[in-house]
Amino acid sequence: MNLTFHFKGHRGAITNLGMPSRDLIFVVSSSLDCTLMIWNIKPQTRAYKLTGHDDAVLCACFSSSGEIVASTKGESVTFRAHTAAVWWVDVSPDNKCLCTASSDKSVKVWNPRELGAVLQVNAPAFERILRFSPDSQLIASSSDDKNIRLWDCRNQECVCAFSESGGFANHIDFHPSGTCIASGSSASIVKIWDLRMKRLLHFHPTGNYLLSASEDSTLKIFDLLEGRPIYTLSGHKGAITAAVFSSSGAQFVSGGADEQVGCRASLSTFVFSGCSVQ
Repeated sequence: MNLTFHFKGHRGAITNLGMPSRDLIFVVSSSLDCTLMIWNIKPQTRAYKLTGHDDAVLCACFSSSGEIVASTKGESVTFRAHTAAVWWVDVSPDNKCLCTASSDKSVKVWNPRELGAVLQVNAPAFERILRFSPDSQLIASSSDDKNIRLWDCRNQECVCAFSESGGFANHIDFHPSGTCIASGSSASIVKIWDLRMKRLLHFHPTGNYLLSASEDSTLKIFDLLEGRPIYTLSGHKGAITAAVFSSSGAQFVSGGADEQVGCRASLSTFVFSGCSVQ
């Protein structure tokens, strides 16, 4: 795959990129050089350089309409949003709100036209990244305590949480349908979380199979080449909260609300380790 465009102009590392969903004409970039740049792909020229931050710009994004660009930096923002560094900002798909994540352990939703907070939830840990769902009703956040949380904007509460074993999520994003969240962690693991049944999905190392763990106490293995489930497995008493293939793909393990960890060396063998989860 060849490089189509190449832009130069920043004097520091790029921290984030954003594109409006309406078209592919503009790209906004944030940088450690304290600036934002909006690049015009057609024609291939730099459209705008935005200054005003006096510290590294950590995040930047377009609204879905392409009419609003929001950015954050380590010390403060144009309006005082938090009491500590603001790490992430996202604009809702309906263009009515923007949300911010901060190391002050809070997530806030703002009216960008009035610059007033319409929602605030206090998280148990430093929130690094957040994303609006496609319908603008939910916010997914990744925190320093290795959890991904889902917040209900109307009820102002956390409706569910997924634990990231081995590291915190460096990035999260919703599927366009709003039914799944993908996360990439500091442990070099990519996971897909199914929100409809609070299931955890994990790919086989070959990419040909998908392991699904569910609250209904079952594990399912899907053949992705044929697009169908090939096995439904049981063994846990209660919700299965984690499942992962080994690096070779020859085994997989699962853990559940029953405080048990199960290991399958083959499809005919399911042995519990006998260790309780503390």
